[in-house]
This record gives sequence, structure tokens and C-alpha cells, in this order.
Amino acid sequence: MEHEGDYSHAVDAASKVASTDAFSYFVDDENSVTLLIGYSAAAREIMRKLEHSVIAINQDNPLFVYLPGGVGGAPGGITLGLRISSVRMCTVYSLSP
Repeated sequence: MEHEGDYSHAVDAASKVASTDAFSYFVDDENSVTLLIGYSAAAREIMRKLEHSVIAINQDNPLFVYLPGGVGGAPGGITLGLRISSVRMCTVYSLSP
């Protein structure tokens, strides 16, 4: 569905439409704890790939993660997931074009 106007207008319009449908669940990607927690699951995949590749993360070999910034909670959620997991030697950068 397309909406005229800026992003905030589209979010408001979509939220109103979703509220009229009992089978709809609206997710505001800038203000949803559920979505943030969902994004945090990506950290497990990152750690699984590093373990599979036999790459140790430690003081001598810290992890640097570069994530695209912009609208949405992906960078925050992935950072949260990495912090919750036992990754202590990790620095996350969120970059916008």
C-alpha cells in the first residue's frame, strides 16, 4: 500500500488501517520493542557463523560490526543481541549514507 506524504504520515495511515482489521498487527519499526528483540536474534546468527569459521573473539581479536543506519531498529536490535550474548570485545558502528 502506498501513502501520499512523508514517512510519518504513512506510518500513521497504516496504523489506522491496521486498527480496523482484527487479523492485522501493526509494527511501527521505530517504536516497537517486539521488533527490536526480533532484530537482536541476528546476533546469534553472527556468533554461529564466527564459531563455524573458528574465529575467536577476544581481547587480541575484537569483533567490529558495521551496520547500515537509517529508519528502523535493526542496528539497535543487533547491538542489543550482541551485548546480551557474551560478546564483550565488540564494537558496533552504525553508518548512514
